[in-house]
Amino acid sequence: MPIALALGIVLNSAFLFVIARVPYMRTITNYYLVNLCIADILYISFAVSDKLLRYETSAVAIDQSIHGEIGCIVFYGIMDIAYFVSLFTVVLYTVERFVAITFPFRAQMMSSKKRTLILIAITWLTAIVFAIPSMVGNSERHVMHFIWPPGYDSFPEVVETCYTTNGDLAYLAVGINVIPFCLSLVIVVILNAIICIKILRENKIGESARSKSSLTARNQVVRMLFVTSILFFILLFPFEFASISPLFDPDPAGTGAIPVEIFGAWIQYSRVLSYINSVINPIIYNAMSARYRRAFIRAFFCREAGKTEKKSTSYTTRTTTADSSVLYTQISLNKSK
Repeated sequence: MPIALALGIVLNSAFLFVIARVPYMRTITNYYLVNLCIADILYISFAVSDKLLRYETSAVAIDQSIHGEIGCIVFYGIMDIAYFVSLFTVVLYTVERFVAITFPFRAQMMSSKKRTLILIAITWLTAIVFAIPSMVGNSERHVMHFIWPPGYDSFPEVVETCYTTNGDLAYLAVGINVIPFCLSLVIVVILNAIICIKILRENKIGESARSKSSLTARNQVVRMLFVTSILFFILLFPFEFASISPLFDPDPAGTGAIPVEIFGAWIQYSRVLSYINSVINPIIYNAMSARYRRAFIRAFFCREAGKTEKKSTSYTTRTTTADSSVLYTQISLNKSK
């Protein structure tokens, strides 16, 4: 967990530095990735800090007394808000790529950085609303008194936990957490499938050297976003499954489809996967896109790698589907403040 925390903060902060340092990286797509980056920093900072604080201050795993009266609301509320912001952002940039590739001229007229910032602000407001049931539930504090056997003198006699005893509120919180995840997964998979089909067709149409170069750059970004979104759902699925599984068990103390013998381990590994999700994105950007690698080199070493990025706005007037898509892609990639 400390390693994940350090990597998450360093790598995501490095990406934010690159966007601030390199003007041509301030594109609409990267605005969404910056929003995702901020959410990842918040999530991993509060999620891992919560576990480390509890580990250092109490020998009892469920002891949350270190957080105090409002600590549970703050810690778990921010974690939920960051999760929902990440989820909504993945959907937004998938929709943005879908519109850009499928309806390039319409996207060119509609797309703007102001509109993007408004949508990003909406993701945060919506995330706060979605996190309210969980925050209300975590506002309940329960005190337990223990008498430990000999040899456990260092264990606390008083243990505090925060969770809701209201069954309806618990079901609501889990539903609000899992249902948007499932709906978003369906939307992202369908839109990415359409995008892939469209790209395969366009790759056969591209003719000029400029079109081939533009298609290559565009396709690298599309593949990068595709991998980012798919890994997001893969890495978070085990935890979402663990959250909803007990709800379908007739035994109130049951663990649903997950055997009780491995449920605890499942939860722990699911948490680690969620932390990896908050670490891995900057690595994906550099591994899959030459444009992002050049930007990182320029930001940290003050020099270009390979060809210099140019803010060219001259395009062919061919009106094929492929060229119209390339036109919007180059505009969306090169526009900056």
